[in-house]
Amino acid sequence: MANQELPQELISDVLCHLPVKSLLRFRSLSKSYFFEIMSPQFIKRHYTKSLQTNTNLSLLITEVCKQDSRIVVGDITFMDFDSLKNPVTLRNALEKVKLLQQESRFVGSCNGLLCLSTSHGNIALLNFSTRKCRFLSPPKQEEFTNGDHAWGYSFAYDNSTDDYYVIRITQTAGLGLLIDGRLIRSEVLVYTLRTNAWKKVNKDFPFTFDLKRGVYVSAMLHFIFAPISQFRTPWKDRTYMIVAFTPDFNNYTELPLPDCLVKGYVYFNLSILGGCLCVSPIGIGPRGYSTNSVWLMKEYGVKESWMQIISFSNGLEGMWTPVAYSLKEDKVLWLANDNTYQWYDLTEKQMNKIETEKPLPKLSIGVVSVGSLVSLE
Repeated sequence: MANQELPQELISDVLCHLPVKSLLRFRSLSKSYFFEIMSPQFIKRHYTKSLQTNTNLSLLITEVCKQDSRIVVGDITFMDFDSLKNPVTLRNALEKVKLLQQESRFVGSCNGLLCLSTSHGNIALLNFSTRKCRFLSPPKQEEFTNGDHAWGYSFAYDNSTDDYYVIRITQTAGLGLLIDGRLIRSEVLVYTLRTNAWKKVNKDFPFTFDLKRGVYVSAMLHFIFAPISQFRTPWKDRTYMIVAFTPDFNNYTELPLPDCLVKGYVYFNLSILGGCLCVSPIGIGPRGYSTNSVWLMKEYGVKESWMQIISFSNGLEGMWTPVAYSLKEDKVLWLANDNTYQWYDLTEKQMNKIETEKPLPKLSIGVVSVGSLVSLE
């Protein structure tokens, strides 16, 4: 029987179903395999297939540790989700950042890329599957002569331009004085991977920014805000809202919270659950802060679609954060107040601590991400 080569389309379709680890090995089979696997078209197709089939999922555990009074990012461990087996640790994955002796923070994850920042404004982008890392120079920041200022970073992807964005928000309070006629001032700088440059967004934003990282879902970056007029209002008396920004920060829109969550809470955890925007209100319980419910916006942008999926009658002590649904969507993975990971059984309505093959860090940040071949070039 004559030896016949398989059609290229069939080969590409088979490759699309393989995990990233196998694809990285198969690049060395031939030049044609290398160029097929590393082509932008295949990388996007493979990632889309992983999303559609709920495969190539990993739980990323970013260790957070103290070092001479500083909080720094340690090793990054990833394991199969949701079996939580086969842990692999990227030791010294960010050695250059560590050598800078700077405080490091987890910013976000998009398409298999992780973004981390340091206290001096340096940024690291890391593909945890390919082990490739890229460091960005810090942006030039305006000097504010009055008041205190703080900043935060967020990470997003724009499918229309196939580009990645790092956003830096600096917020300055006048400490009783007006800054350029305003009580509080915000500056937004946006970096794009394609241009490898920072650009200032020349807009005024009538919000007090929550400088924790924004949540990227439905092609928009989301933050919890209160009107700037309520800057001096106690937290629990503020009127909160969700504001969604395009990755370039040129446009934004307000998203309504459920009426029962607008006031009376001191903080909100924003996250993603099952591809939907998720909010967990934080109130004051008998022993301090407590989490008492989880809400999902089932239809993006529609106020009436908010649905309470979990309710804790007495609240959970501290600020618990939902991480992800299980693959069968019958459980929710939580990062607990004591920095352990627990499954909440939606049927039994109870928490169960997780047993893993390898002890998890005592302090960490967890995120579920899809492995990909996305290039940082």
